[in-house]
Amino acid sequence: MDKKEEKQLAKINLLGLRGDKTQEYIAKHTGLTQQSYRNYESGERQANYATLIRLADYFGVSLDYLLCRQMPNLTENRQQLLDKVYTLSEEQVSAVIAIINQMK
Repeated sequence: MDKKEEKQLAKINLLGLRGDKTQEYIAKHTGLTQQSYRNYESGERQANYATLIRLADYFGVSLDYLLCRQMPNLTENRQQLLDKVYTLSEEQVSAVIAIINQMK
């Protein structure tokens, strides 16, 4: 397994552990079996394109984010900020937006 695949799995694992959602819950809501989802998290299997789309849609992230791809010319600080935004609740996102608006 190369570094990119490891990062993809780490990202899926990170997202899968977010909140109180179980593997069973995520699998059910993405149309996967629990075993399949468990295999993606553990790295025993690699998700195909259609599955990656389902997972990205479920978690509300882009495929680029899920696959750890960065936008061209994005600084490391900006990438870290984007990564953290995906883990925030809607309430927290609203608070961050309010802070940013005050900075203008």
